[in-house]
Amino acid sequence: RGAEEIHLQDTDSGEYLAKFIKNGAVELYYNNVKKFETTSTGVSVSGSVSVDAGTNTTQAIFSGSGGSGARGLAIVTEADGAADEGVIFNARASGTTATMKFQTNSATALTIQGEGDEIDIPDGTKLRFGDSNDLQIYHDGSNSRIEDGGTGYLAIRSNDIRFENPAAMK
Repeated sequence: RGAEEIHLQDTDSGEYLAKFIKNGAVELYYNNVKKFETTSTGVSVSGSVSVDAGTNTTQAIFSGSGGSGARGLAIVTEADGAADEGVIFNARASGTTATMKFQTNSATALTIQGEGDEIDIPDGTKLRFGDSNDLQIYHDGSNSRIEDGGTGYLAIRSNDIRFENPAAMK
């Protein structure tokens, strides 16, 4: 009753299973390594967090280190043991590129890099607009395409329109 800490330990190996600290943390261990801890600001988890969603598993993976180390978050839904869809956010140390990736069917569909000034979309991935995907912009691997399949027309408005070659000379 007056104990400051309660420890649950394996009687054979002496490994910690849990610690309960008066007016403080609760610590849970796996294989004698702390994996979960309550703190004054919330909880701290070492490793990943998985949520069972029936036949699919959603896994939130938080990684990070102090100082200038890489930090990240990945939320991935798996079906039948294979990664299907997810959102991956990475914040890198200074001097390297920070990225945010949107992934479907184990392929990256969209990557935003740097300070948000670059968006990379793989060949064949379309930007689609409208309820029926009437306007599509994409690169098919050989050619860049703007396609309008709607019932109306494609209107381009500008005070000055220029079509230039890659060297911007013609």
